[in-house]
Amino acid sequence: MNKTDLTHLRFLADSQWGQRHLREFLYHPDAGLCCSVSADQFSAAFEAIRRQLAHDEEVIRFLELHILTEALLQKENPSKWMIPWVADHLDVAEYVKPLTWQTCLEGHWHSVPVYLVHESAHLRYFILGLVSRPEKSAFWPEWTDRLLDESAKTGIRSAVKACARTHPFAQNQGAFCYPLTVPNQSVQFKDASLGLPLSLGFMALLGGRKLPEDLAASACVQEDGSLRKVGQLSKKISHAQKAGFKVFLFCADNRVSSKREEMDLLPVSSLAEAWMGANLYAPGQAGKLLMMATMLNDPQAFANNCAVAPLEWLAWAQHNGRTRQVMGLILNSPIDFETYIQKLGICLDKGEIARAEMLARLLESASSETLADAAPLSLFKWFTLNLSMANHRGDVSASDRWEKEAEAMIRQASVSDMEAFASFYNHRFIGLHHNRYYFNPELPRFIKEILASLEAQYQCQRQLVETAANKTLGALYGSIAQNYGFCRPRCLKETEKYLTLSQKAFGDGRTPEWRGDWLRQFNYLTYASLDAGDVGAAKKALLAYLEIDDWQDLWPKLPELTQWRHAALARFLADSRKREKARIYAEWALSNNGQIHEDRHPWQLWLYNMGRIMDLLGDRESAIKFYDYSLALCRSGNLGPTVQAMALLPLSGLWQADGLNRVDLVLVEKEIRRAAKDLNPVHFKSFLNEPDFITALENVWTRPEKMFPFTYR
Repeated sequence: MNKTDLTHLRFLADSQWGQRHLREFLYHPDAGLCCSVSADQFSAAFEAIRRQLAHDEEVIRFLELHILTEALLQKENPSKWMIPWVADHLDVAEYVKPLTWQTCLEGHWHSVPVYLVHESAHLRYFILGLVSRPEKSAFWPEWTDRLLDESAKTGIRSAVKACARTHPFAQNQGAFCYPLTVPNQSVQFKDASLGLPLSLGFMALLGGRKLPEDLAASACVQEDGSLRKVGQLSKKISHAQKAGFKVFLFCADNRVSSKREEMDLLPVSSLAEAWMGANLYAPGQAGKLLMMATMLNDPQAFANNCAVAPLEWLAWAQHNGRTRQVMGLILNSPIDFETYIQKLGICLDKGEIARAEMLARLLESASSETLADAAPLSLFKWFTLNLSMANHRGDVSASDRWEKEAEAMIRQASVSDMEAFASFYNHRFIGLHHNRYYFNPELPRFIKEILASLEAQYQCQRQLVETAANKTLGALYGSIAQNYGFCRPRCLKETEKYLTLSQKAFGDGRTPEWRGDWLRQFNYLTYASLDAGDVGAAKKALLAYLEIDDWQDLWPKLPELTQWRHAALARFLADSRKREKARIYAEWALSNNGQIHEDRHPWQLWLYNMGRIMDLLGDRESAIKFYDYSLALCRSGNLGPTVQAMALLPLSGLWQADGLNRVDLVLVEKEIRRAAKDLNPVHFKSFLNEPDFITALENVWTRPEKMFPFTYR
């Protein structure tokens, strides 16, 4: 509603028609009566209205209640004079007993919409507070008691108790509420349908937040959090739509068949579901929320839809303890567990690392011991996927742990699934070599044996179908190509050979499901060509990876690029020193930096190369900021020692940009030397043997490829 100050309401008090409108105005808690006026102006208007309404004591008391309510709701940011004015001019004890006014001011307050029906639907607001309430006293002030029938009183008590089951009240803290309505002698609230909005409102207060202003609700809440249907729901929904609410929550037992074009209807079966809806709702999302509610109660639905449910919803559900039960059910069902693992693997294949890690965290809280006999292959795949994610984070200790878990099951799992067996050893290869900076062109024996087996299988496939593809072999070829890429330009031919083999095994771009895997090999070729100093070949590979024919096609696509594509692009522009293209990209990056990078690999390298680009463009201040961000990400607790060692790169950039003054070099040096020593003291020998840290940073800036070849810078 439109806000106005008290001085503008004087004309409404002049006539019987105006007084009816004045009442309607006072029902809304956000009228803003004390806005934009001084204490003297407010007092003058208040006294004038009191004189005009001298014949109607009910409306005068309603006005006083409204002013007191605004003072409580706006007490964090009121007009300076408002709180003292209320205490001086109103009989506050009459409205807040058994509380004191000081107790009210020390509490936290919020308003929620409540619907009641007397022939037609009416919107009222309840004012909810968290206060220090006398033990065993009522949840409402004394004057409210006569406005509530026994059903409404029971509804309030049940709402508070249901809320406390999941959102416990602090010691010496209690719930208190009253309706913003005419404080007369008549019963105005005659059923328990106010329970749901009140429960949600108290839960929001306990969480330090407010409910969305465009949300309305109506349902009876039982003490155990279950809901009961209410009467006259269609009238309430129609009124809510006219009033501008965007979503209406109600008990699923109420059958509402009519669709509303301008308002979402959200049936819920429990207070927990309603709380989820109140927290996660956005316009047009009601259908997805209903699916989310189904997922949390149905393990098959959860497993089937976990890869498409909004990631922030999954995070919210886990944080609020809503996933524990359904994950336990998934672990007790070999079929659902297998489906869940398949979806997690698809997320990893698509590069959706954040979602894959979220799905893994959901399972980590539950025990998988029962699946060792019931679903050993799926459990083996679960261990392998976790090994892959640990490798991605550069967390070598986690890699070791998951590797041991998987190896313990190889006898059970490998016999039935050669691809799962090969995938595990591929990830083991990455964990033992790439993540530990062990770059050796001589492939380990287990990789050679698996490669020979997969190639024989692939040969048989191609005898039947000449264009056959083999994803497992393509992935292994890709890892071998990376291994040669890390061995620097002396192994460029081997790198190119295995990248070509990988692309062929992935279907040469003709298999839509594996097109992303096929394209990824161009990414590796870009880095290998840059390490070899062949900018022309690097450009050709990069354009193919970005799926563009010319640079002009790139700029509109920047917001869509994955972190891998951004990382490759920044590295190319920094290495090739193409100033004009670097300038265009830098302008875009500066305006979008806060939205495009996360606390995960390879954003730390993107930030480092953006610092180099800013150096190239002469913007030292921005360069230092990017180097600082890169350093912070390398040291992030989300990433392991493989990435922590990469902190030498942004530190070297800060050294040459004279930006080390804000870095605790003693602490950082200690962290990096420990990580380097634990990872591979042979690879980092020149760094570990250099006692002067500044000299070490100078060496990294001058020859970064010596310690950080290929995709590690």
